[in-house]
Amino acid sequence: MQLNQLMNINFTLKFKSTLFTKKNIMKNSTLSLTRLKNIKFLKQFVFLLIISSFFISCATFKTALFDQHSYEEAISIKVESMHLIDKATEVYPQYSDAIEKVLLDAQKLHEYEKNKPNNETTTKMWAMLVNKDKNLLAGFFKRWKTETKLSASFITEAKKQIEEAMQILLKFEGQKNKENSTLLENFITKNQ
Repeated sequence: MQLNQLMNINFTLKFKSTLFTKKNIMKNSTLSLTRLKNIKFLKQFVFLLIISSFFISCATFKTALFDQHSYEEAISIKVESMHLIDKATEVYPQYSDAIEKVLLDAQKLHEYEKNKPNNETTTKMWAMLVNKDKNLLAGFFKRWKTETKLSASFITEAKKQIEEAMQILLKFEGQKNKENSTLLENFITKNQ
């Protein structure tokens, strides 16, 4: 009799645990669906948050993308200009054709830069470099033409300033980040 009673108790426990388990499964599946919906919503929310942050960060630092053509042309203009500036102790007419070519290349690049979106800082710098009334590239060549020859001390000081302007511009063109943008903007502000 003890064995029979034990079997009845065991059967009752199994039956009750099965029912209990099925109820739990129903309960847990409802909870699981709710949890899955919450997780899906959370993933979507995080994704939208990341995308929004990306667009906001891009909007705060709007600048033209790296342009290989601009970079190469700017390097070429800098190298040719520095070479010609070193010759300013000699008479201007001897170098007038080369100077006109460099100035024309600089004006072409200025026009090219003006037509790129989000490129105001670079455009301002090129405008200063090609402006004959400023004391940068075109202004230096204008003075050389007017005076025919320039003193070595004037050339040394002017070259430092022009080279600094070109180097800051090249640095910004090579790596368009906030630090280089600020450096270029500060130079423009200081020399307007």
